[in-house]
Amino acid sequence: MVGSGAALISDYELNHAVKDARAEVSNLDAKERAVAQLIIYVGTLESQFKTIENSMDKAIVAMGDLYNLFDNQSTYYKDLVGNFTYVQNLLDEPSYRARAGGIIDAVNQTISSLGKLQQSAEEFYKFNTETTVEYKKFEIWE
Repeated sequence: MVGSGAALISDYELNHAVKDARAEVSNLDAKERAVAQLIIYVGTLESQFKTIENSMDKAIVAMGDLYNLFDNQSTYYKDLVGNFTYVQNLLDEPSYRARAGGIIDAVNQTISSLGKLQQSAEEFYKFNTETTVEYKKFEIWE
């Protein structure tokens, strides 16, 4: 799945925030510096977890869409099999006119079912290429 990302904080923003935090931390004594580093670390970690949570939510939605696609495709394939069975049964029809008319109807239904198969796959692809599941690299201190 490709497309727009779910990141809450960009690499640029994260790097800029880390540089600012490092400048402030360098003015503190060792204990204060350790506490400040921990606070910055926890804040950044929380932001990254929110990003991951949003990405997982998108993945769950996409999996549901994929399940629905398979369900729809299964129904359309069953219709296709039914159309072919109908054509086979029509071959035994004694009336030429009834046989020809029925076969034409079955062929039209088959073409329609193939169109539905293609349409459902295209709709799934279109919707799910506009969404991505993305995990940003997690860097705080070098």
